[in-house]
Amino acid sequence: MIIITTQCFHPKIGGIEALMTGMAEEMAKSGKDILVLADGPINKTDNLQNYKIKRFNAWKPIRRTGKARYIKNICKKEKIEAIYADSWKSIQYLKLVDAPVYVLAHGTEIQKNFNDWNLYKKNKQIRIYNSYMNANKIVANSSYTKELLLESLSIDKNKIKIIHPGIDIYNEFIGAIPLPLDPNTLDKCICQYTLQTGRLDDFVTRFVDKDHFYGTSQKKNILI
Repeated sequence: MIIITTQCFHPKIGGIEALMTGMAEEMAKSGKDILVLADGPINKTDNLQNYKIKRFNAWKPIRRTGKARYIKNICKKEKIEAIYADSWKSIQYLKLVDAPVYVLAHGTEIQKNFNDWNLYKKNKQIRIYNSYMNANKIVANSSYTKELLLESLSIDKNKIKIIHPGIDIYNEFIGAIPLPLDPNTLDKCICQYTLQTGRLDDFVTRFVDKDHFYGTSQKKNILI
């Protein structure tokens, strides 16, 4: 069995949500037995997936510690091939489990350029570092993130692997937007999607990065 522990998951909309949901779906398609431990209330589509989903919907500190205890109990009863986490926050309390732990790292969650007199940030930096130390491997989403891990947290470079995130598209989130997108009607599609969701950045994440929609030069122009 493979465990995916994540704060961000379908049906929520977002880049990490899409990434973690896509990870579960593709692993399940490959024949792996997948258990997703996700935050939030039970969703009506949970039982329709080809993998198991267990939801944790308590107050945040209780949710995190409860999820860690749940994982530890499973590791004692079953053979766990691997544990994947969306963030350092999802493995903060996960210590000494009998399974390899892989955690994703994102540049925006790593602190930088703060003074030691800021006790809040200093304490948070310790929490982030200790959490990463619970992992066997840190999967950085870019070279920039890897450099932050090295410079800000002094993480061993051999513990870090760069894997650029993939992306998937949920049909229920794109509604009436025609696919594949025609570059000539991009402006109209952006306006339509933004009005529906209020998320221009989400449009860029979901659609522009798909290689079969646009080339690099077009993607760069849109992001600028």
